[in-house]
Amino acid sequence: MRHDARSYKEALRLILVELTQSLVKTTLLATSLILTFS
Repeated sequence: MRHDARSYKEALRLILVELTQSLVKTTLLATSLILTFS
């Protein structure tokens, strides 16, 4: 049971990392587009 909880937390952390990375990429892309067209 303890192992399941740990792996669940690990999976949650990985998902969080993925979301953060895609958010950063989107923000950088939007910023570069804004800078390009302004």
